[in-house]
Amino acid sequence: MGAVLVCGLAGLWLFRQRRDEPLLPFFGLAVLVGFGVISSVASGRSWVSLGFTLNNDLGMRAIMPAQATLALFAGYFVASLSTLALARGLKILLNTLIGAMMVLGVLAVVWEVWAMGGAKYLKPPRLDLPTYQALQAIPTVTEPLAVVKHRTHDNVSAYQLMFADRSPGFFTVEAAVFHPDLTQVIYQFGLSRFAFLNRLPLWSYQLFREMYADYVYVGPNDRGADLYPDKFDNPTYYENVYRQGNIAIYKVRDLPLNQRQARFAPAGIEFMGHIIDQSPIYPLGFQTDAPTALVTAWRLEQPVTQDYTVYIHFIDPSGHVVAQADHQLWTWAGEGEGPTSGWAAGRIYLDIIPLPSEMLAASTPLQIGIGLWVPETGEYQQVEPVDLTLDAGQRLIIGTIEP
Repeated sequence: MGAVLVCGLAGLWLFRQRRDEPLLPFFGLAVLVGFGVISSVASGRSWVSLGFTLNNDLGMRAIMPAQATLALFAGYFVASLSTLALARGLKILLNTLIGAMMVLGVLAVVWEVWAMGGAKYLKPPRLDLPTYQALQAIPTVTEPLAVVKHRTHDNVSAYQLMFADRSPGFFTVEAAVFHPDLTQVIYQFGLSRFAFLNRLPLWSYQLFREMYADYVYVGPNDRGADLYPDKFDNPTYYENVYRQGNIAIYKVRDLPLNQRQARFAPAGIEFMGHIIDQSPIYPLGFQTDAPTALVTAWRLEQPVTQDYTVYIHFIDPSGHVVAQADHQLWTWAGEGEGPTSGWAAGRIYLDIIPLPSEMLAASTPLQIGIGLWVPETGEYQQVEPVDLTLDAGQRLIIGTIEP
């Protein structure tokens, strides 16, 4: 837009140099109207009655060729190609090119009005009643400055809903985050995609939290695409705050999985908390009927090359290990599942494991003690507690669980 504006201003300046140009008033007015009025209208209209802004970015894209054409009008007539000492073939080529751009600009405006209608620039967006009601409900069912993520937007696909400013970038419900680093932009779009495609409520939760999502909008298109919409009904991670027909809005719960509680050295693996999942869904390959699961959160200070195993012991008051849930740490990393060697530094990863039947059958409360090691080498990580304690066996005691 800036480049086109500069081009138009340059055209006006050149017009001024040629005071004998009879079309100066007409094209001067065209440029001013084009960049003043059309740009303003095409940039979108505020729907302030609903408490947020709807930007008509499709209209912006459609009318951009017309804006460029206005600048070409000015440049063409100012340069007066017919009076320049250029080869006849080159003049014909330039005239043809500019003429084609002018035609495309006019057709773009015609297509804009014919295909999408001009009323959308003058009135609130034309949405079906359920979508309109859902958008109208958002300010009342969400907290102020909430970040609401959705995938296909349903009938809101032509609009960009802006809700908040959050570090490290600008977040929208289109799940796009704008970073100075292009790789981070691509990464954030990947997070959005896999957050909806993932079948596990836990791993979708992990991705939504990394996007700083406060709420998730799920509409008819999401249900029709079979993107496991039922995962959002898991009360451990999501709270339904709005439901009308095929549209629902879920709050992404703020769980205690993001505070450093211990460090495992020398690998530099941080333990970030744990919860009990009361309605677990496990990765493919798990054969279990366990009704509950233990979820642990981890973060790497730097990438690791080893695939670490976590040993989880359930300890009775006398110090005996009643049950174990040892396993290789495994979670969603990048574009698929993987162990610690595939994790990136600085991001929180969530691991899930069924609670063993021996633990569920115990008659007394049990302490949960954990540690990290590499079975292939026998290397154990030393624990450096922050808010937790170690037992006599140097296990990190992360809490107590009632059978």
